[in-house]
Amino acid sequence: MALIRKPASIALAGGDKPQYELQASSFKLQASSFKLVVLSVGGGWTRGHDRYSDFTYRADAAMDDTPEARRVLCRYRYDALDRVAVINIEAQEAVSRFYQKSRLTVEIQGAVRRRIVHGDDRLLAEHEADGAVARVNLLGTDMQGSVLEAVSGQERQSLAYNPYGHRAQGGPFSGFNGERADPVTGHYLLGNGYRAFNPVLMRFNSPDSLSPFGRGGLNAYAYCQGDPVNRSDPGGIFHRSGCRS
Repeated sequence: MALIRKPASIALAGGDKPQYELQASSFKLQASSFKLVVLSVGGGWTRGHDRYSDFTYRADAAMDDTPEARRVLCRYRYDALDRVAVINIEAQEAVSRFYQKSRLTVEIQGAVRRRIVHGDDRLLAEHEADGAVARVNLLGTDMQGSVLEAVSGQERQSLAYNPYGHRAQGGPFSGFNGERADPVTGHYLLGNGYRAFNPVLMRFNSPDSLSPFGRGGLNAYAYCQGDPVNRSDPGGIFHRSGCRS
C-alpha cells in the first residue's frame, strides 16, 4: 500500500456516513459498514474494510504510517518478466498465477484451480476445480472482450458494467475487457500487474511513464483518454482504438 499524503477525494459506497473527529495532533476518520477509497494527489490509494475502517492522519495531513496504524491487506510478487506471479492475501491461501506468453491462463489458490480457455484471442470459458468438484462457465463477450453472459449447466447469469468497467454484482473470473479484477481491491491490474486501474474512480492509481509528451497523453492518470467505450488499454501503457477482430 502506498503512503497517502493530502487526500484529494473520498468515495463512499454503502450505509453510514463517516464521522470526523479533530484531535490536537491528528485527524481521525471513522466509519462503519461502508467501503472507503482514498485517492491522493500523487496517485497513492488504500481501501478500508467493509465492516469497519479507521484511518488516522497526522497534523501535516499525512496518514499515520506507524506499525500500529498500518495494516497490510495484500502483497504482490512479480516474476522475471515483471508479471504478477503470487498474491499473498491476509488470512488466505496465496494465489499463484501462470501465463501463456502475456495471457493469464491458470490461477491456483490452495486446492482451487482456475483455468481460462481462449480461442482466437477471445474468451470462451472458465474451468474451476476444487478437489473433485468442478464447474465450467461458458462465456459470452462483446467486441471488446467484456463478459456479458456466463452459462453453467442450467444457470445463466447476465452481467453489466458502467462505461469504465465497474461491476456491482459478482460474476465469473474475467470481467471488463476480459480482464481479471484484483481479489482485494477490485481494480484491474493491467499489463499483468504493470498498472492498477480503478473502475470506480475511473483512473489509474499511478502515472503513465509515457506521459505527458509521449503516447500516454497529457493526463498521466487518464484511462483511454476518457473514451473507454471505443478504446481499451490492456497493457496499462497506452490505449488502442477499435474493437477486437
